[in-house]
Parts: sequence; C-alpha cells; structure tokens
Amino acid sequence: MLDLLRTMVINISIVVLLTLFLELLIPSGELRRYLRLVMGLLLFSVVLNPVLTIFNLAQTEPVFAWDSYEIDATQVVKEGEDLAQTWQNQASLDYNSQIETQTNQLVTEITGVAAVDAKVKTDSQTGEIQKIILSIKKKSKEVENTGLKKAIAQKVAGYYNLDSNRIEINMI
Repeated sequence: MLDLLRTMVINISIVVLLTLFLELLIPSGELRRYLRLVMGLLLFSVVLNPVLTIFNLAQTEPVFAWDSYEIDATQVVKEGEDLAQTWQNQASLDYNSQIETQTNQLVTEITGVAAVDAKVKTDSQTGEIQKIILSIKKKSKEVENTGLKKAIAQKVAGYYNLDSNRIEINMI
C-alpha cells in the first residue's frame, strides 16, 4: 500500500513539474488553454490509475496482442505457398497473353495474311515456348498456302529463336 502511495506521489509530481515547464515554454494565448486541458487529463489518469488498481477495476491486457494467440506456422506456410502458386499461374497467363499478342502483330505484317489467332503453350516453370499454334486467314484465295506457311514459320521461328517444328500453322 505504501509503495502504491509512493508511486502515486512521484507520478503526480512528475506531471505537475512537466506541466509547469511546458507552461513556461508556451506563450500565453489559445495554445496554453489546450496545454492545460491535456495536462489535466494526464494528471487525472495518473491519479485514477492507482485508485482503480486498489479496487481491482484496472484492465490489464498484454502489451503485445499476438501473445495471446497460437500461431500455426504450418498454416501460414501453406497459405504462402498457395499465394505464390496463384501469382505464378497469373504471371504465366499474362506472359502467354503477351506472346500471343506479339505473335499476332508479327504475323499480320506478312503479305497475304488477313487475320491471325495465336495460341502459345509455355513451360510454367521456365517460361520457355513449347509450341505456337497459329490460325491464319488469308487475304485472298490466290495466295499459295505452302509459300505463306513457310514465310510465317521462318519469321516466327527467327523472332523467338525456335525450331520451326514447334510452330503449327492452320489455314482457315
């Protein structure tokens, strides 16, 4: 009980001295009113805390909230792996989409090609292009299929540094 009273007197003295010191530093005016309000609230809490402790009304919570919870490390690791896999899949889809768009533009530049629909299959781990499937619509029926296919295969294979057997061309 005496320790409680001693601690209370020391805390009140510190707050009063701090209040006096701050009032000396702050010029008179509007700010001084707010300083007195804040320091009064602080003094009120310093006085009220020991009183609540005496009557066991003080709420004591752990400083760190996570101390009261069990953390399941395996669950966290599993969720992290699932999230990484989701990101990997999304990145792979975006990568394939970019290559398909790029291939469409590349093949459309070839004379005799009216429209292109490219589908790309890549290795999900390395991103290496496994196969490119092109559906080509010719501008006119007079354009020779074999010559056009050869030109397309050479241009795409050269651009991506692929073997031409990885490129499948279907004429529509």
